[in-house]
Amino acid sequence: MKKIAPIICAIFISALIGGCIGIGNIRMEDQTQASIDKTIIKGKTTSAEMLEKFGEASKKAPTFSRGEYWWYSYSYSAIDPISYTIANIDPQGSFYGRVSLMVEFNKEGIVLNYKFRKTKVQNPYFGNKNSDKD
Repeated sequence: MKKIAPIICAIFISALIGGCIGIGNIRMEDQTQASIDKTIIKGKTTSAEMLEKFGEASKKAPTFSRGEYWWYSYSYSAIDPISYTIANIDPQGSFYGRVSLMVEFNKEGIVLNYKFRKTKVQNPYFGNKNSDKD
C-alpha cells in the first residue's frame, strides 16, 4: 500500500496542473482544410461573410490592387497530465500547434485567394516528430 500512495498522489497532482492554453481566434481552433474549403469560395465569399463566420481578423493589410489581406490565427499548447507528468510514461502527450488562415480580397470585398495551414508539433524535448495537416 505504501508504494501505491505516491502514484495516486502523483496522478491527482498531474490532473490539477495539466491542461492546455490557446491564444488568438478561438473560431480557428477546430478548422480543417475541408471545413475552410467548404466555407470560403473564391470569387463568391464576401468580407461580410468572413466577419460573420470567423469574426474580426487579427491583422489586415492593403494589397497593391486596392484590396485587402486578412490574417486569422490560433496558437495552442497542451499537455496530457496523466501520460506526460507521471514519470514521462508517454512524452508524446505534450504538443503545441498553430492554425492560420490568410485571405486575399479584391477591392469589392470578394475573396480572390486564401491559404490555410494547421501544424501540430510534439514537445521538442522528446524528439522532433512534426506533423503538418493542411
